[in-house]
Amino acid sequence: MNSLGYSGIHAFYPNLPKFFQQRFNFTNTEAGSIASLPYVIASLSVPVFGSVVMKIGEKHYESLLMFSLTLLALTHIAYILLPNWSHC
Repeated sequence: MNSLGYSGIHAFYPNLPKFFQQRFNFTNTEAGSIASLPYVIASLSVPVFGSVVMKIGEKHYESLLMFSLTLLALTHIAYILLPNWSHC
């Protein structure tokens, strides 16, 4: 689970500030601040979701894994489909 989740996030993360700078005309500082949001959100949500998974148990582990991977894929697709605001 860690390798699937981190490979999806960390494969995109090094290019995330550059993506925000080119696509939305953010400064380097603004793009870096926005790019750090996944880690801030993860630091708050991982303990909550971890305790939920522990209460649900291993019985539904595979469905939770597929749900989280689907959300990750949808997030990447949403970034791709966002309009190019640098030309607006």
